[in-house]
Amino acid sequence: MGRSLGRYQRFVGCLVLGILAAFFALFLGHTEPLILGKPAAVSVAQTAPVFANPRQVAGEIYAKLPNFPLENTYIRQETNQVASESTLIERLIVYHTTVKGRSPVYRLDWKITLGDFLGVNDFLQGSTYPGTSYLKENPMAGDMAVIQALNRQERQQLIQTLVNYYSPLAGIPLESPQQPSRPMVEPDVVTPQLPPASQPGEAQLLSPRQEPRPTPTGDARFLLP
Repeated sequence: MGRSLGRYQRFVGCLVLGILAAFFALFLGHTEPLILGKPAAVSVAQTAPVFANPRQVAGEIYAKLPNFPLENTYIRQETNQVASESTLIERLIVYHTTVKGRSPVYRLDWKITLGDFLGVNDFLQGSTYPGTSYLKENPMAGDMAVIQALNRQERQQLIQTLVNYYSPLAGIPLESPQQPSRPMVEPDVVTPQLPPASQPGEAQLLSPRQEPRPTPTGDARFLLP
């Protein structure tokens, strides 16, 4: 009797352990990828353009805007050499994407960032500005002065060039240039033709025409006055 009871208990125990093992395997095999894998893929897809090397991007932008100020004469702290690779556009990109975490594929976000440099949006902080950790002089004030000296057309050209670079990386097609609108041609004005002015006596033509009365014959003609 005792042996049978022991075998039954071991059987039940093994059955319970098997059910628990199958449950945990099912939970870990299906639930974890749905919770952890999918959001991670979405996050990478959304932030892929941000991880483009800012220095490489800056080189591409300067190739398209050769007259844009470099501002790359600051001295590196460790070597006391000129950090010629640190440019204004590189620091602008790092500030936009890393410090502020803004999307690099939309013009509105870049306009907001330039608003920071113009002092009409958020305030820049020297402690978090790009280049502070490795340059002897904080480049924030100099970069702000350059951005503020740009005219409206130069700022728009800078923003459009940045968007044109980052949008294809995010799979966003570039907007096709707008076709120049055709000049509106005014329709020919047709002057209505008026009938000629009426002459004196023509108004009588509008009265109904009276047919001549027949001349009576026979004895009826003696009744005429």
